[in-house]
Amino acid sequence: MKGRVVLCISALIAILFSSYSNLVMTPVNADATENYPLSTVITNPYSLEGSSSISYSNDGNIVAIAFYQSVAIFETTHRTFIKEINIGNTVLYVTFSADDSILFVGLESPYMSTLAMSLFDTDSWERIGVNEDGKEVTDISVLPNSEIFASPNEGFGINEYTFSDSSNEIFSYNGEHSDAVTCLDHTPDGQYIITGGVDGNIFVWNRTNQNVAEYQGERLHWPTEFEISDCSVSPDGTQFAWTANSLLQVRSIPDGSYVTSLVLEGFAEQLEWSITSNELWIRTQTSSPKILVLNATTFDVINNFDIGHKVQKFAISPTNDEFIVTSASSHISIFSANRWAPYLGMVGLDTDEDGIP
Repeated sequence: MKGRVVLCISALIAILFSSYSNLVMTPVNADATENYPLSTVITNPYSLEGSSSISYSNDGNIVAIAFYQSVAIFETTHRTFIKEINIGNTVLYVTFSADDSILFVGLESPYMSTLAMSLFDTDSWERIGVNEDGKEVTDISVLPNSEIFASPNEGFGINEYTFSDSSNEIFSYNGEHSDAVTCLDHTPDGQYIITGGVDGNIFVWNRTNQNVAEYQGERLHWPTEFEISDCSVSPDGTQFAWTANSLLQVRSIPDGSYVTSLVLEGFAEQLEWSITSNELWIRTQTSSPKILVLNATTFDVINNFDIGHKVQKFAISPTNDEFIVTSASSHISIFSANRWAPYLGMVGLDTDEDGIP
């Protein structure tokens, strides 16, 4: 009897060990939270206002973050805030010139006499240009390899300006949208500019004559049922995408031929292409904010980030496997594929694993 008890106990232990081994050793598919875990949450020391628009510099060294009526400059190597620029108007958008010499700031401009945009030199952080044509500048596009940029105007269209003269437009694209322009983007070759609006229309404009572009006699124009929330051209210039409500549509350049349409779960609010154009990132809002990462060839979902807190905007690092999200609070969250170690090699025990001995 004793031998049977021992045998039964041994068998039970073997079964439990086998179950435990299966639990531990069974491979699982990696998801987004495993690929980009939360790295840190940083608090703006200058203001308690909510964080909104955000942009990395093209070299990845600094980040500009809008906090109500100011822009805070964040240095990425040591992950510290180094500067606050007081704007005086509500900041809606921030972006950098291709050489990172200029910071463009889009503003809320409820009156004709108030500023719609400011330009800042990134060495001195002094303001070097202004613009008054625009009501809500929610997007600014800088033409690659040039000193030209574009922004929405007050006439339901867009204007282009030069870096040296940001107050007087050189080209205007008007007469097609029936409501405010919400997004715009140049093609890398400088031949076209794409606009989307509150009226639900997407247009591709020919920059040679400032008219809607045509391909084989057909105007490159697509109406949708809902407001265009965002639109963007891939960095390699082969595709452009837009979102409206839960719809994502992708078309090719320059013919505008159909590539794909997807009905997403939730409302799609922001698009970002990866710097190599191989991924399309989409911020959606359902019961909680999510960021979908699509393969830009098959448009299959390859990552799905459930952020877990309110998100206003996100920005992808051009140099590291990380992204930052703003939270409508004084905090920003950084998600990184690699553990942050700015002081790697320094003597000391990093007990809290924050990268600092």
